[in-house]
Amino acid sequence: MRNARAKKIVLNGYGDYLGMAKGCFLVKHKDGSAEKYPLFEKEIGEVILKTGNSVSVGALASLGFWEIDTLILTQIEVATAKQGAYVIRMAREQSFGRLCGESDILYVGKTEAKGGFKSRLSHYLRPSKTQWTSKRIHGMLKKYDMEFACCPYDEPKNLEHRLLNQYLSEHDELPPFNHAGSKTLRKILHETVATSDQVFVIHTRKNEK
Repeated sequence: MRNARAKKIVLNGYGDYLGMAKGCFLVKHKDGSAEKYPLFEKEIGEVILKTGNSVSVGALASLGFWEIDTLILTQIEVATAKQGAYVIRMAREQSFGRLCGESDILYVGKTEAKGGFKSRLSHYLRPSKTQWTSKRIHGMLKKYDMEFACCPYDEPKNLEHRLLNQYLSEHDELPPFNHAGSKTLRKILHETVATSDQVFVIHTRKNEK
C-alpha cells in the first residue's frame, strides 16, 4: 500500500500550465509567477487541473509513473462517456473518519448504461421508488455538498473492483454508501477480474453549477 502523501498541486487560474523542470513539477501561472514541486520527496498525492489549464505530455507521464492521482475539473454537461467507474465524494475535500484513516469518498460505482454518466447521475438527482441506494444518496444531497467524479473506461467492472479493493485496503471497510455484505467483500477480496494492458487513467471530477 502506498504511503500517505499530503501535498496537492492545484491549478486554480485560467491559463495555468503544468510542466517539468529537472526532477520537479513546474507550475506556471498566467501572471508569470511559478512554483516547483520536487518529485523525489514523494509527498505529492494529487494534482487538480481545471478547464482552461494545460499540461505537458512529460508531466502526464510523470504523474502516471509516480502513481499520482490526477483530477480534471469540468462541467457536468460534458459527461458524455457511455461506460466507466465513478465516485461520489464530499465537496471541497471534506474528509470524515473511517476505521483506518480518513476519506472524502462516499460511494464507488460503475455504469454501462446507454445514457452513460449523465443517466447514472440523474438516478441520484431523481431516484425511483425502488432505487434504495439512489434514494439514500439523494437524501444526503439535501444535507451535504457532494461531487460526482467519473472516469471513462472500457472495463467498468474491472475499474470499480480495483477502486473498491484499494479503498478497503486503505480503510479496512468499504465506502459508507457501498453495501458491505459478505458477498460483496468476497468478490472484492478474491474475485479474479479480466485486465487489459496497464494504462494511466485520468480521473475526471464533474462539478454541477
